[in-house]
Amino acid sequence: RPMKKGLAIALALCLLAAAALGGAEVAQVRFSERYHNIVRAQQALEEKYGITENMGDYFLRTVEELGDGEMRVTWEPAILDSGLPWLLGSYTAEVTPSTVTVVWTHDGESVEGGYEAMAWGAPQLTMIMEEVRTEWSFLKGLEAAENAARKAGYDPGAEYISPVEAETSLLADGEYAQQAMDASAFTWEELDQMARNALAVAYGELEWERLETSVGEIGGMWGMLEDRPVTVIPYDLWGQGSPEWEWSEGDGLYVVTLNVQTGEIEEILHSSELSGNG
Repeated sequence: RPMKKGLAIALALCLLAAAALGGAEVAQVRFSERYHNIVRAQQALEEKYGITENMGDYFLRTVEELGDGEMRVTWEPAILDSGLPWLLGSYTAEVTPSTVTVVWTHDGESVEGGYEAMAWGAPQLTMIMEEVRTEWSFLKGLEAAENAARKAGYDPGAEYISPVEAETSLLADGEYAQQAMDASAFTWEELDQMARNALAVAYGELEWERLETSVGEIGGMWGMLEDRPVTVIPYDLWGQGSPEWEWSEGDGLYVVTLNVQTGEIEEILHSSELSGNG
């Protein structure tokens, strides 16, 4: 099992029907405009390029609120070694109330040829993730990436930034953390339940009774998202359908960002943890 813990106030609210969570009825969940726009961006990314949410473990996702319901979502490589940043490139989604446009830095280049391709997209990530899932290694992919990079004169670095680190880096600590805690209209137990309910609504029938979080009684990480007080709570879901750890669809890290004044879900970041780092 990997050990990596690898993270505008809504104008329109979505009230979703109750779903099952560990056999109990859950209350209605409210998702913010930010959340819905991120979901729209991810759907457009998958439709155009085949990059699924599970592949997000290989990217850092950043979100910029541009005003008037517009947003920019960017996915940049998280694994900064063996040529992967150069091969994977970055994706950018421009979101408006009526449209989503996604572009890739390798637009126009072929991803045919497996690891021999000079641009790596969904086919190569599928290969690497299967290698990690079955062999607990992605050495073949890394070696191929390094060879391709050096052939093109690219000098690989050696760094990995986890999704949860990227997610929480948006938050300020110190006075801003205390400001967010002081602004909360909910107890930690209520926020934790809201986050768990949101996961059940957003991702459906998984073995949520296995869901674990490592945060203490103070709750998640606190700070400001734009001008809104939030808490960020990381959860792990492991070993569904198996008494021993074996990756199943839906396993991995879930990072939930909640507005602690309104109870709205601002973001959910899901990492499959199939990057082979950690």
